[in-house]
Amino acid sequence: MIGDVAGISGLPASALDEACAGTRVSRPVLRSEVLRIIRDERVDVMITTGGATFLAGDEFLAAFAAREAPIALLMATRRPDTAILARLRGAGVHVERIGFPIDPADLRERVQEALRAAQPPPIESTFTTEDFPEEESMPNISKTLEESMKIDGAIAAALADWDSGLCLGTPAAAPA
Repeated sequence: MIGDVAGISGLPASALDEACAGTRVSRPVLRSEVLRIIRDERVDVMITTGGATFLAGDEFLAAFAAREAPIALLMATRRPDTAILARLRGAGVHVERIGFPIDPADLRERVQEALRAAQPPPIESTFTTEDFPEEESMPNISKTLEESMKIDGAIAAALADWDSGLCLGTPAAAPA
C-alpha cells in the first residue's frame, strides 16, 4: 500500500490487512522508498489511492518496465484518470481501478485476482519427443567416451563435470 490508503478510504488499517491476508503489507509514504521497493523488492501487488499519480512519472515507469516480474496495481479513486492508467499499462503494469467506498470483501477478491494477473505465464516447451527420435538422442557417457577413443591418435579420454571438476567417466580398458 502506498501512503495512507486506510485513512483516505475510511477503513481501519486492520480491515485492509485482513483483505490482503497472505501477503506482506508495507506502507511506504516517501516517493524514494516506493521507487526503491519497485526496483529492488519482489512485489506482486501495490494498492494506492488516486493521489499517487507520481507512479505514472517517467522514473517510476522506467522502474516498472525494468522489472523481471510483472506487477499489479490497484488504484482506489473516485474518478479514474485514463491517461495515468494508460501510461502505467504501457509500462507493463496490470492496473485496475477500485472505486470508493472500498468494500473489504471486494478488496480481498481484487487482491487475489491481481496476484493471479501479475504472475508471468508458465513457460511451455515447444519440443516433443518426436523432435528427438530415439536413434538421434543424446548419447550416454559410455558411448561418448567410446567415440572419443576412435579419434586418430587418442590414447586416453575422460569426461568431467565443468563446475565440480569431478570425473564422470573414463573409457573401459581395451583388450590387449
